[in-house]
Amino acid sequence: MVSWLLVITLILKMNSVYSYFISAPTMRVPMVVSDSVNAYLAFRAVLIRLTEFNKNNNDPTTHVICPGLAGSIGRLSVNNCDK
Repeated sequence: MVSWLLVITLILKMNSVYSYFISAPTMRVPMVVSDSVNAYLAFRAVLIRLTEFNKNNNDPTTHVICPGLAGSIGRLSVNNCDK
């Protein structure tokens, strides 16, 4: 496990098609992370933050759209991105 990975999640009210935005980076600097748990930890942080947000909000979020975490620069394979 990478101890330096600091996952910061933000939920911002947006005035667009999407109501909220959560950011959970998979790496500090561009690098190959295909053999790490960074993508898993980033998405786990999104789900934890979303759960906390929904507990304290009268209008809970029910859908999440997520790009392929670490799939480009991180070189995580497509097969592992979708797991």
